[in-house]
Amino acid sequence: MLSFRAVLSALAIAATCATSASAENRSVRFQNFSRGVVYGIYASPVSSLSTGHDLLGDRVLEPDEYLDVIFQDVSECIYDVRFITEGGDITDKLNICVFTEYNISN
Repeated sequence: MLSFRAVLSALAIAATCATSASAENRSVRFQNFSRGVVYGIYASPVSSLSTGHDLLGDRVLEPDEYLDVIFQDVSECIYDVRFITEGGDITDKLNICVFTEYNISN
């Protein structure tokens, strides 16, 4: 029979492994299925006070184009996303640990 101390030690090791494994890279494809141009894409963890930088940089996303983004050292899964489009801003939440594609549409 396992001792209480052995069980606690195993749980502590498992928790440590789960924590370090959660900080990994995640990729998401942002696909423009709208009829207009996307001028900016912003994404940041929901806990962040900043919206981050424009993931498109100095380019735009034309209809039917996509942008592949790799989020490095992800420790949170839920991200606030914001798209600047011809038709106005679109905001949403995205779980980057579950979804690998986000379709922008209007």
